[in-house]
Amino acid sequence: TGPFDHQLPEVRGRRGGALRAGLRRCARAAWPPRHRAGPGARRAGARLDLITGNHDWAGGGGAEGRTRVEALAARVDAWRASGLPVALRPDAGAPGPEIVDVGPHHRLLFLDTQAWLHASDGERQAAGESMARALAEAGDRTVSVLTHHPLVSGGAHGLTPPTDGVGDALRSLVARTGILTQDAWSAPYQELIQAMRAAFAAAPSPPLLWAAGHDHSLQLLAGTEAGDPRWHVVSGSGSRLGDVAAAPGMVMGGAWPGYARLFLLDDGSAVLQM
Repeated sequence: TGPFDHQLPEVRGRRGGALRAGLRRCARAAWPPRHRAGPGARRAGARLDLITGNHDWAGGGGAEGRTRVEALAARVDAWRASGLPVALRPDAGAPGPEIVDVGPHHRLLFLDTQAWLHASDGERQAAGESMARALAEAGDRTVSVLTHHPLVSGGAHGLTPPTDGVGDALRSLVARTGILTQDAWSAPYQELIQAMRAAFAAAPSPPLLWAAGHDHSLQLLAGTEAGDPRWHVVSGSGSRLGDVAAAPGMVMGGAWPGYARLFLLDDGSAVLQM
């Protein structure tokens, strides 16, 4: 069991915003209609924004991965043409970030980290510059980055290479060559982490939140290094569960079913429920 009903302290966020985080049991029947899935959400004007991950890219880049993502984008376009409020962000195959401003107080940045991992050096540089520019031009808005790969995680894809046996040692060696890309200690993934921290450090202030999945667990971590977002969220336990170990800044984490819900409030604060 997880630490349900545990209320975490309020933390002042970017440019006056606040993040109040906690774990709560929420009975679906008690949720307001605009917070539900299905017809109730659609009647309340909800929309669905999708971000691709490594499995959407067939586990990698190249022609096959791009073909799969473009096919997904075509299907999403067909859904939207039929009247469903759904979009793929950023555009298929593009690292982004794509900017979506929510009222006068909040800015969401959609980043396709899988596209970034397989992008050229020039494309990566452009994405980093776009990220820094999107932060610098946010004004008084609280910024949250939404993507697939976490910058920090205590899950299987986290920063500590596995060393349980010969197979794990071989996997670690291969990952460091850049052939494997999905673990945070691999060379391409490390380049992603450093590029994002450099972009955040170049901005007036870092994002309030980096929200990702990839590892099959629920985690909340505080930023610990220069350029880090204030908070990191891993919400990837919608399909299956994976173990969680200690990681820098870990506030809570476990192999718990569920997902994270971020409420962006009119006063510029944000509430996170997991």
